[in-house]
Amino acid sequence: MIGIVILNYKTYLDTERLVGDILSRRIKHDIRIVIVDNASPNESFEYLNNALKNLDQIEIIQSSCNAGFAKGNNVGLRLLKKYSPSFALVLNNDVHFDVEILDHLVEMYSKLNSPGIISPLQKLPENKSLEAYKWTCNTFWDDFLSTCGIMRFFYNKSFIPEVNAGENRVQCVDFIPGCFIFIDYNLFESIGFFDESTFLFCEERLLFKQMQKKNRQNYFILDCFYVHEHSKTINNEVSLLKQKRLLLEGYIIFTQKYRRFPQLKVFLLKFAFIIYSIKTRLKFVFGSLFNL
Repeated sequence: MIGIVILNYKTYLDTERLVGDILSRRIKHDIRIVIVDNASPNESFEYLNNALKNLDQIEIIQSSCNAGFAKGNNVGLRLLKKYSPSFALVLNNDVHFDVEILDHLVEMYSKLNSPGIISPLQKLPENKSLEAYKWTCNTFWDDFLSTCGIMRFFYNKSFIPEVNAGENRVQCVDFIPGCFIFIDYNLFESIGFFDESTFLFCEERLLFKQMQKKNRQNYFILDCFYVHEHSKTINNEVSLLKQKRLLLEGYIIFTQKYRRFPQLKVFLLKFAFIIYSIKTRLKFVFGSLFNL
């Protein structure tokens, strides 16, 4: 059985659409879907309960508060345990894919060498592939430049080689985007699922470190793909400055747990955020003056 967790926050029509896509065709493996409404301040929970009430494969619950991505998904992952799934699939509700690729992912998982998390290739709505980018864990200085808001001047879209797995194309990567995570359920449970110290951002790199401790390798499966309407909910709900602050919090948590000289590096990250905040305010002020 494949246990699927979908975290909903306000965008209940996207969740309803995704469930319809998943259940539109029968596949070889049984599916159980848990929808976690992350304390949406609208009619999401009531709407989804009414719209999906006749579907036996679905369970809908509501968390008591919006505690973020990791905690919200963990509520659903723990609930899945009673169904004894072989695999867990964590999905954003703004992804689109052919449900038949789930059978392929199960098959590939058994062929790969020490797999941790696997995922299809991610594409953006404009059909731009992210396949060949180097999905490696950022260095500290990557995080510093990103926090300053000048990463784009230094970023090198590096490439990494494909690895043959029989007739299939795969790519070894450090981390997998959190919008589509496919993993052995017992393995996921053994690390406590997502690290709940984050609210939003950096969950993927924390998972990478946990997989590394387990001597597991993460893979992209390159002969299948999904489309992600990137950060649709986040951009609608959270300002860019707030997103940058949440990203900083993720960087700090990762630095404290996994980097050398964490106190110095946390200080530098906070200093970088001050630079970004000043730059943003100056841009707003001078931009407003030029628009007069």
